[in-house]
Amino acid sequence: MTVTKFAIASLIFGGMLTPYFVEGCTLILVGGSVMAIAGALRSEIPGSLVGTPFAVFLVFVVTSHALTLELEGRTLFVTFVVFIVVSAFMCGVLLYLLGKFKIAGLLRFVPYEVAAGSLAGIGVLVVLLGLRMCGLDLRNLQYGSFTELAVFLNWGFALLYAVLLIWVSKLWRSFLLMPVSFVIVCVATHLTLAAFAIPFDTAREAGFFLEIGVTKNAWPPLSLQDVGQVDWQVLIQQIPNFLALFTVLLIVTVVGISGLELSANSELNWNREFRISGTSSMFSAAVFGLPGALIVTSTIQHQKLHAATPITSITLAVVMLLFVFFGVEVVRYIPVPALGAILLQLGWYLIEDWLVANRKRLPRTDFSIVCVICTCIVVFGYFRGIAIGIAIAIVLFLIRLSSVPVIERDFSLQQARSRKTRSVPDQAILRDQGNRAWLYALRGYIFFGSAQSLFSRIRRKVEEAENSSCILFDLSDTTGFDLSAIDAFAKFNQFAKSKFTTVVIAGAPVGVRKELERSVEGEIQEHIYWEVDEDRAIERAENILIEEYTVNIQDNPTLKQDLFDEVATAVERRLQRQSKFEELISLLQVWGEIQEYKPGETICSIG
Repeated sequence: MTVTKFAIASLIFGGMLTPYFVEGCTLILVGGSVMAIAGALRSEIPGSLVGTPFAVFLVFVVTSHALTLELEGRTLFVTFVVFIVVSAFMCGVLLYLLGKFKIAGLLRFVPYEVAAGSLAGIGVLVVLLGLRMCGLDLRNLQYGSFTELAVFLNWGFALLYAVLLIWVSKLWRSFLLMPVSFVIVCVATHLTLAAFAIPFDTAREAGFFLEIGVTKNAWPPLSLQDVGQVDWQVLIQQIPNFLALFTVLLIVTVVGISGLELSANSELNWNREFRISGTSSMFSAAVFGLPGALIVTSTIQHQKLHAATPITSITLAVVMLLFVFFGVEVVRYIPVPALGAILLQLGWYLIEDWLVANRKRLPRTDFSIVCVICTCIVVFGYFRGIAIGIAIAIVLFLIRLSSVPVIERDFSLQQARSRKTRSVPDQAILRDQGNRAWLYALRGYIFFGSAQSLFSRIRRKVEEAENSSCILFDLSDTTGFDLSAIDAFAKFNQFAKSKFTTVVIAGAPVGVRKELERSVEGEIQEHIYWEVDEDRAIERAENILIEEYTVNIQDNPTLKQDLFDEVATAVERRLQRQSKFEELISLLQVWGEIQEYKPGETICSIG
């Protein structure tokens, strides 16, 4: 882990910040140590490690390059360190508040495609940065520049070491692989220089080693006198980078806790973990460190190695502190290709976990979103890439949501009746005319996507029926209508009026009823009836069917004769059932005894 932090520090404190590389390494290691100890003592997750996620480091790389365009010298370093401290403290406060007010649990609904695409995009950026560290800038590639001997040896050795490291790690899964191989590569590099009698300074000038200034007091990196050198105007301009930083930290935290839940097959207390990450980040800010969160890969590794105790994280913190006081100066002797290879390996792991692995795991549409977000992050930058990805995810969500049926059930009045007792002629009318009235029980929130498909379906039903009389809506299980759905409802009512079809609405919540009533004009309201529940709505539709049929038979003798025949048949069936019932009663009289009771007399009582 310490070797990885050296590689990351070489990215953040590169270019014009190279003279302050040792101070940069120091604040990264001290802040990481403080977060590791704070997290180990407070977290309930066995073997948990709190630190700065690798994706978060990348935002600081972008910020350091942005500040380099505006500032230089000590002012550049001091302003950047203040940005680090302020960012760590603010991120800590925001994470703590999310946990304090129990909002963290809601963040588990962040779309997986957005999280995967962002982390895959970060992986590609890390690979590009690792190659650029070794002299190969793929974004500004000039013919012949990457084939120069020094540049070629730098990126060639880095790529070779990274490929070997990735390949061997799949065969030998041990936490010793990286540190052991790293030491071997460093020693081999210096032995090669000695064998060819190449002076160390010559190799450093050729780009094989970092140009690091000599410093005696690496920590604390700032003093009170340095505050006057902060360029506050330039610092305020970095607010977009802070927003990107917090977004990355939030996504990494959410994805990390979700991954731990899957790994441990148990639910975690999200609010508590957010509070721990927030507190740890604030402690890190107090020692000029970076913000942090739960490091999932290290935590899972500790659990698999049966080292899931707070002592493991505390030991790592102690090792980092030992490097601060005794080993930071050794970084000047680490070959650049070795540091670049570490970055290439880390970037590839992000690409493999969040892009390559998802190719078979996700449906094509979801995987396409991951690829689009990843590409946009690389081409347009992290913040724009995330914004584009979220927009695409929202559009896809709305399309999928609109395909979810909002009709819970539907039936005609031939299939269901109200509880009201009807005469034999009325029952005959309803059996014949019940298919002219349909009820649709709706559910959930009706928005523009689902509303259009809903009313288009019912409109086709009315047109196909030709003699439709009533359309009933049961809204008791709906939660609301958006403006587009209300507009679609108003247009359907106009259509229903033109087809002489009455609309009956049952169980509408008060707020929904007010919104729907405001959407229709006075004349159309005469064709709409509001009832308290579904049974009353069906009863209203039955009354309308009976009234219409009664009016129609006055001018149509055929309908009157048909009704008479239907009633006669119904009465005959009822008399047959009554006769059958009386026969059964007469047979049961042998087994029974007739008892007579006066009004108010007790038939039976307890005791």
